[in-house]
Amino acid sequence: MNEIEKLDRIAINVESHKLLKKLLNENPELEEILRSSKNETEVVVGVRHWIEKSLKDRENAFEFYHASHPTRELFDKLEWRDYAIIRILDYIDHAGIEYPDLNLRGEIAVSNPLRLIWLAVNKGTGGAKPGFFIDMIQLFRQLRGETRKHTPTRELVEEWMERYPSGLDARIVQLREENKLRIIKILIKKIDSKQI
Repeated sequence: MNEIEKLDRIAINVESHKLLKKLLNENPELEEILRSSKNETEVVVGVRHWIEKSLKDRENAFEFYHASHPTRELFDKLEWRDYAIIRILDYIDHAGIEYPDLNLRGEIAVSNPLRLIWLAVNKGTGGAKPGFFIDMIQLFRQLRGETRKHTPTRELVEEWMERYPSGLDARIVQLREENKLRIIKILIKKIDSKQI
């Protein structure tokens, strides 16, 4: 059994289960697709069919999504709801792709959010955390036009930036230089002792 199969067997926790119920209650069409699908392929096909109906009604989103090289001009025409449609279709287009996840020390990760939801609905597994379900709830609210884009003020962004030092702050530059020298000393020792 590989790592992905092991992760598929991890039960979702109580908080995730509550959030999943909320997601399904707010999206009866999604729930119907998830419950009637026998496997993840049927979920992907069902959700694609459902979302593409919305895409056809959204001319700018349709043009952007189907453009071989989308332009900034096309992007600027998109509305908040269009982003959700495109994001869901992007999930579908890239479902099942494996890539090394550097957060997991290069372990192979598979991107397939719809599969995680299907596993949670039908088996209570998939290991998806509460944050994942919160994101999905927000995404589908955006799809339904129930949320609005919130652009933070310049002052708020500057306040956020002040919380954390930048890579150009003198203290950070000094820390990087000290760390670089420490690493060089370790490498020299290993080379001298013929460990490398």
